Order: sequence, then C-alpha cells, then structure tokens
Amino acid sequence: MSDFQNQIESTITRFLELQKATGGISASTGLVFYDLEAQAKFQYPVLAPIRQRMPRIGATNPLGGQGLAAHWNSITSPNVGNVPAEASEGQSGALITPTVTPKVATYKLLALDGNVTWLSEWAGYGYEDVRAAQQRMALDAMILNEEPRLLWANSGTANVGLNFLQANTPAIVGAMSATGGALATGTYYVCVAALTYQGYQFANAPTAYGGGGGIAAVPQFTKQNGDGTSTVMNGGVSQVSAISSGISVTSGSSVGSFVAKTKAIAGAAAYIWYVGMTTGTAATCYFYSITTTNVVTVTSLPTTGQTAAYTGSGTDYSANPLAFDGLITQAMSGGGYFSSLDGAALTSDNAGGCNEINTVFKYLWDNYKISPTHIWAGSGTINSITKIILSSGTASSLEFRVGVDNTPGSVGNLAGGAYIGSINNRFALGARKPVPIDVHPNIPDSHMFFDLEINPYPNSNIPYARAVRTLRDYFQVIWPATTPNWRNTIFCATLVQVYVNYGMALISNIANS
Repeated sequence: MSDFQNQIESTITRFLELQKATGGISASTGLVFYDLEAQAKFQYPVLAPIRQRMPRIGATNPLGGQGLAAHWNSITSPNVGNVPAEASEGQSGALITPTVTPKVATYKLLALDGNVTWLSEWAGYGYEDVRAAQQRMALDAMILNEEPRLLWANSGTANVGLNFLQANTPAIVGAMSATGGALATGTYYVCVAALTYQGYQFANAPTAYGGGGGIAAVPQFTKQNGDGTSTVMNGGVSQVSAISSGISVTSGSSVGSFVAKTKAIAGAAAYIWYVGMTTGTAATCYFYSITTTNVVTVTSLPTTGQTAAYTGSGTDYSANPLAFDGLITQAMSGGGYFSSLDGAALTSDNAGGCNEINTVFKYLWDNYKISPTHIWAGSGTINSITKIILSSGTASSLEFRVGVDNTPGSVGNLAGGAYIGSINNRFALGARKPVPIDVHPNIPDSHMFFDLEINPYPNSNIPYARAVRTLRDYFQVIWPATTPNWRNTIFCATLVQVYVNYGMALISNIANS
C-alpha cells in the first residue's frame, strides 16, 4: 500500500473517531437565546352581549338607600273582570277592580378571588406586571360569570325562581329500531334528571366540582373561597325521575336502538340520562349521555360510571338560593311564553318565515300587544333557522342581493354564505317589524330566547323593560398581606329587575335541521 493510500485511510479513521467523540457544545446545551415576547397573551373571548345591552341602575330614591331588595307593584289589568262600560241614562258605570301584584327582587353577592405570590411578582419584573394581569383576569372572569346568570340564574324563590322538583318519567317514543345501535335483545330501563344551565356546565366538567372522572351530574359541591372559608352550593340538577317501564328490545344480529322522551321542564337547559338493563333500579342505571333536548336515542348499554342513585336522598338541587333570578327564569315563572318541540325541527311557513317563531310573535301580540326586540339562540338553532328561511317558499318569493367587490385586486369577487340578521314580525303594530336574531355564547343548541329590551307601554311609569340593579357595582378589594401573597377580590351586589316578564319567550328542545 502506498504512503498516499495510508494517509487517506488514516484520515478516514480519524474522522470516524471524531464522530464517536462526546462532549463539546451543541444546541441542546442551552447556550441559546430565549425568544420570549413580553407580556402574556389573553387568548380567550369575553363575550357578554346581554350584559352590554342591559342598563345598570343604582339607587333610585332621593335618599340613596336601597336596602336588601327592590320592591314595586305591578298593575297588569285595570279591569280584571272586563266589566262592560255601557250605562243607562242617569246612572253611573260599574266599578272596576284592577289586578295589582306586589313584586320583589333580592340583591345577591357575586365575588371572585385572585392570588399572586410575592415571588411570582418579583420574578415577572421586565416581562409582565403579574398583579395587573391577575386583576384583569379576575375582572374578565367576573364578566363571564355574570353573563349566563343574567339569562339563566335561578334562586328557587317562591313565585319568582324555578324549582324543577323531580324530572318526569321517560317513555318510549315510536317503534324500536333493529339498526343504528348496539343493543342486545333484552329489557332496558331509563331515568333522567333535568339540568339548569349551571348544572349543564358542571356536568361537562365535573372533576372541578367533586363529581369525579367522566361526565356526571353534580348535585352539590363545596366551593373553596380565597379567605379559607367554604360554601356548599347546589349543582343545578333536579331529582332524578322514576325508572321507566321496561323497554323490550328485540334486535337482529345484536344490533338495535330505541328513543326515549321525558316531558319538558320550562327553564331546563339540558337533560342527563341513565340506562340500565334487567333489574330496573336506580343503582343499576348508569350514565348514558347529556342532551340539550328532552329526547335521547339509546344505542348502547353503559355498565360503568355514575348511576342514577347519585343523590342518595332523592332531593331537588336545581335552584341556587345564593343567586338572583335571570331573564329566562323570570319569564318562565312570570307568564312568559314557553314551547317545547320535544326533539322536532323548526318548520317553514312557506312564506319566508318560521312557523314556531310566528307562533311566539302572535301569542305575545294577541295577549299583551308586545313585540320582542331581540332573539338569541344556540349555534345549531341559528343554522337551522337560516336553512329554513332561505329554503322556504318559491324562488320568486325571496329576494337576494349579491354584492360584487370592485376594489383593486378583487374585482368581481363574490362572497358566499347567506345569513339571517333579523326576522319580520307580522303580528305587531306597524307590520313587518324586523326583530334581530343572533347566536349567544350561553344559550346551548336547541334553545331560542325572545328578549324584550324596551318598555312596550308608554306612560306606564315603567322606566325600563329590565335592568341590572346594583346595590354595589363592580369593585375590587386588595387585602392586607398576612402571608407572602397578594390576594384581591372583585365584588358586586346586584339583581335583575324585570317589569314585563310575561313579554319574553323561550322555545326549547329544538332538533337541528
């Protein structure tokens, strides 16, 4: 072998040895720049459209006092017996008797705490004002807490709040199906509990409220407070229903399903279902699903998880005595319109409208001469309304305007996707009054709420249709440091005062189409 070949072989050998060498500096050593953008990013939506549209009213009397509640008298009829006005010559008219109802709404306290350790504050210098960030998050959290309560909060107070009591016993709907599921031949039993909106939220995240793993109802839980105290709260779930009659399923090739329905409860946001086989007892009916309608399709048999005997005492935990009453609660307990579609879809009136919405408009006009001012709905329901209205009637009965973009670089561009921004109310003084319709972040699919934001009766001594009354609006307390922590609390003491609660409406249990 020549010297040149030896040199090449030696060089290759040395290169391979260097490849095997360890140590030195690499990117994983950590001697690299850390590209961290200053200030944390608050990437969550703070959506509160009802809160933004409702006036917030403090003291209304000249002395500034408010006490523990707001009181007023409501005259809903000047002539309760509809006494006729005809009179004979020389005689007086008949005496009329008005309907006077005393009203009361009680102030309730809302509070959320935040905590920042001294070390986290010091370590954040130059990057983030940690205390300011925490206080902003506490404020955002309070707004996000208040919004669903303005709609759904339920104190259970007599004649104002709602107590769901016991859910209605489910029954089979229609014929069993030999397809669409995995039910073996046998006898099945179903029971159900109704959920408030708060209960619906808790059931979808039960671990945080002592509900254990998986989806489950949370009848009660203990809330730990920032000052070291604790509060026992109801979880927004009704007493579970009685067990249904046995539902016999005869399936082909071990495949089958059935549909069960419970009678709707006004103000319920969802229902939690339990299914069992053979024995028909609460202890052997296991959690199956949560639906936002009062109808469920059972396609499989659960054998683990929470059972229908979760409460242990058969108690109704739907109301929250610490809460004020929201708009939907006051509407449902005060004569507002309620309709349950029981899992059916909205239908077209073949004239560019929706039958079920027209029914609400007609009812409110015929009974109270009122037109709602805004409709709020779940996302699936908004989608259904759009499809129904845009597909109703003949093509010639609907008008569409197509906007053609004429800006430089986009000439001739067409935007697809129609939407329904409002629905004309043909049952109102001044026909075809448009009522805006919007999706709401705290209204689940299958629900549609008709709001009344403006006083419908001029010269009635009603200052507003409804408002947030504030004994004390949002304020922050920064507590003295007793440990190496900064603790702050955001408080408010409020209620929802509704003068015309019968002027609102709720359609629930709508199937998406």
